[in-house]
Amino acid sequence: MSYIICIASLISVPFTPLFLALPLLKLKQFAASGVLGLKVAYRIRQKMGGYYIGLTAKFAGTPLFPHGYQGVNISGDAVIGKRCVIFQQVTIGSNTLLHSSAFGAPVIGDDCYIGAGAKIIGKVTVGDNCRIGANAVVYKNVPPNSTVVAGGGMRIIEHERRLDNRFINAGASGIQYWDGDKFVPLDESDVSKC
Repeated sequence: MSYIICIASLISVPFTPLFLALPLLKLKQFAASGVLGLKVAYRIRQKMGGYYIGLTAKFAGTPLFPHGYQGVNISGDAVIGKRCVIFQQVTIGSNTLLHSSAFGAPVIGDDCYIGAGAKIIGKVTVGDNCRIGANAVVYKNVPPNSTVVAGGGMRIIEHERRLDNRFINAGASGIQYWDGDKFVPLDESDVSKC
């Protein structure tokens, strides 16, 4: 059954407008286990899709890629928390300069929202419930419940309250949010806050 999901991901992913990462991550997982044919299939899919997600990257849950994987690059040493939302053209990359103080790969906490074109580079930790703005460059640690914005260097805005970084989808099925493995309808109290 898992092989069918993996093979289906090779075909279906480019044609689904708001798709989930599960088929791709399953394929990555099987490829990392050493099955040569699946490693080759995964590499071909990466080349076709214009993305790179290292075979050894660790995901605590299934992230959501609302606009697809296009241009997404995630280091094989990166660690990504639960319920993260990652937009197009994002780089979560390792610093491989030997004598750099930031040598290593990023660790991203749970419930993070990473905007289009953001770059998170080197051995940095992004705390839980953070927002990384579009085109922001993160090169130092970000405390939990913070927002990083682009422009004039790395600017961190710390918030007193927990940030609600759920990805909201308003469509034919009503207003829903991403809960890490599926979309869940918002309850009435959440809808009234929108």
